[in-house]
Amino acid sequence: MKHSYFIDENQLEKWILAAENIRDYFGLEKALGYIIGEKFYELAKDYRSKQETIAAINEQRKKPDYNPIKIIPGSNHKINLNEEYLNAKNKAYELKEILIDFAEMIMDAFNKYEIKDYFNSNIRLGALGHVATESEHELFVEKGVVEHSIETEINDSLVLGDMMKYFDCFPDNPFRDDDES
Repeated sequence: MKHSYFIDENQLEKWILAAENIRDYFGLEKALGYIIGEKFYELAKDYRSKQETIAAINEQRKKPDYNPIKIIPGSNHKINLNEEYLNAKNKAYELKEILIDFAEMIMDAFNKYEIKDYFNSNIRLGALGHVATESEHELFVEKGVVEHSIETEINDSLVLGDMMKYFDCFPDNPFRDDDES
């Protein structure tokens, strides 16, 4: 699974191995926090960001006075929105493939019930999510180290929903029979 998104073409495999080692030494919750709550989350967040960029440029392109060359205010730097659009589309396409591959690898390394329980456990996302205690996390938010606002909560909820689709782990889904999966 070669992806140009990573410098190391074996990055996903290395993350899986690290998660398996974390499970052995620190337990399942820490391992899933690392592999899903941090690594998978960051990729899913980047994918959503690329989709938002594509949508924003598409809106610009619909305007009758659309000019693909934009000058950054306060500088002489120019951005070609057509190039940005193509770059974002290419990255989004690659990220979607990565997320599919990565989810499959995670499901091979961890059982589906462990993953479903993880998603149902009111997880905190990001690098600090699985390493900081609740009081440490609150301190980071209080000191401004971690941004915490209604916008970040909404964005994280949207990314979490996106993530769950890759694992088919929607909690309490009345339209899905767990015995059929």
